[in-house]
Amino acid sequence: MNKFISILTIGLIILCSCESKESQYFHDESKVVNEKITYNLSKIQKKYAMNPQMAKPYFEFSSFLETKFDSILYFVDQENSKEVYNRFINLYSYIEPSSYFDSKYIQQIVIPNWFNKWIGNEKKYDFSDNKEILKLDVLNLENELLNYLYNSIEADYFKFNQIQAMIVDSSNNIKVGETYHANIFLAAFDTTKYPLIMVADSSQPDSVLLMGRPDNKRLFEIEVINGKGIYKKKVHKAGIHGFKGVYCYPAPNGDLLRLTFYQEFNVTNK
Repeated sequence: MNKFISILTIGLIILCSCESKESQYFHDESKVVNEKITYNLSKIQKKYAMNPQMAKPYFEFSSFLETKFDSILYFVDQENSKEVYNRFINLYSYIEPSSYFDSKYIQQIVIPNWFNKWIGNEKKYDFSDNKEILKLDVLNLENELLNYLYNSIEADYFKFNQIQAMIVDSSNNIKVGETYHANIFLAAFDTTKYPLIMVADSSQPDSVLLMGRPDNKRLFEIEVINGKGIYKKKVHKAGIHGFKGVYCYPAPNGDLLRLTFYQEFNVTNK
């Protein structure tokens, strides 16, 4: 009898040891994923600090997601299956139609890998068995979505491989006593991309710029060196002259960015 009790005791010790190791594993994994989440949130916050206008929607949505996931994790800790289920449904209702996530990404990755096993019946949550597993899954999804948001910000940013200090003066020929004016700014460009710059005379209607094609006879293409268009025009009479044009540049998302410009200059007799 004593021998049987000893064997049973050893078995229970081994079982408890295995459960302890498994629990420690999920605890350690959750800690690692939490660090990744914090890192992704900090990267999004830095992008927002650098360029609020572009990154603000992503920053606000990442903060919204953080709140939603914190709520889910709270009720997982409370072992409240009904509230966990309701918050999964609520989270899905925001993510599925969101413009921040590509529909294929949602349908082919997020739904099959996470929501299909969570949404269905709240009674399937057995916290005595899979509480730590569920917490790790929730954290992994949060990290996945935040990482996607950050990469979306990166995709919207223009990449440049060369910058220059530029000076544009109002005139480089002034008289004694006059004031010289110049604008000094930083210019950045990508030497691997080639913009198309089309120019028309200022007498042409603005609508001609919408027809920016090389075969448009009212527009002509000018030479581009290091991202800068070189405009030259010989003028034969005094007065106000001008030109207008469109600067066509490939955007990071594949679209063609079209920026219009207009400039006047005054020609006087010698």
